Amino acid sequence: MEAVLGNGLFQQFQSAMAAIPEREDASALASLLYYTSTPLTASQADQLVSALRQSSPGLIGGDSFGGFGSQGSIITDRVISAVSSFLAPPQVQALVQLQALQGNPTLTPSLHQNSAAN
Repeated sequence: MEAVLGNGLFQQFQSAMAAIPEREDASALASLLYYTSTPLTASQADQLVSALRQSSPGLIGGDSFGGFGSQGSIITDRVISAVSSFLAPPQVQALVQLQALQGNPTLTPSLHQNSAAN
């Protein structure tokens, strides 16, 4: 694949693929916040992805809340603390809820219902 894309594009491709678990978590948070007064912005999602990647570089085999589950980011207390600087309190609260659900994606529908009711 590197021969087809060239070195620069191949590195961008690898970087994008490596960020999929973190983007799944950002997407899950955005879904929870979509119908609230504090939806997640694209900039906030990018910052969240960066914070998740910094907290677990090279993590393989973790439980991802987001979806595929074979590789995933871990939402740690350190991540929660870091994102508090750019997320609104209701957004942080939703991320804490996602943190509690890590490894148990079957609980997602009830969380969506609770978020929509707020």
